[in-house]
Formats: sequence, structure tokens, C-alpha cells
Amino acid sequence: MPGQLESWAAIGAVFISVGTLIYNWLTRGSRYNAKKITSIDSRMDDHEEKTSDMEQRLSAEIRKETGAVHKRVDDVARTINRVEGEVNSIGKTLNLINKHLLDSGTRKQP
Repeated sequence: MPGQLESWAAIGAVFISVGTLIYNWLTRGSRYNAKKITSIDSRMDDHEEKTSDMEQRLSAEIRKETGAVHKRVDDVARTINRVEGEVNSIGKTLNLINKHLLDSGTRKQP
């Protein structure tokens, strides 16, 4: 009986060894994929940091350029307001001249 127990133990050890080999063979792709995924995640984190940095720099440049555009628009608005004031003044002067000419035509001349 002890010899038979040893042979069963040996057969069991062989099955365990074969099972371990099969398990390792089947999961080797999974381990390889896990390493690749970790590598890709690391690269993506680097790209996210670079992209974030670029977005911040571009945003700052855009704000600077937008500020310059706003300044120019404000300058144009001030110029238009000044011109509008001058045109209104010219219009009032022309109305006064027109009124004077119309009034002098209705007056009797001696």
C-alpha cells in the first residue's frame, strides 16, 4: 500500500506540474498584455501632461491676442463716437444755415 500511495502521489505531482505548465502557457499572453497596457498608460499620462501644458500656453496666448483685439475695437469705437459727434454738430450747423436761408427768403426786401 505505501508503494501504491507513492505512485498516486507521483501521478498527482505530474498532474499538478502539467496543470501549472498549461496555466502558465495560457496566461502568458495576459501578463504580456498587462505589461503593454501599463506601458501605454504611462505614455498616455505623458501625452496628457504635454497636451495640458500646450493648452495652457495656447490659452494664455489667445487671451493676450484677444486683449489686443479688444483694445483695437475700443479704439475704433472711440473714433466712431468722435466722428458721430462731429457729424451731429455739422448737421445742426447745416440746419441753422438752412433755417437762416429759408427765413431770409420769406422776409420782404426793401
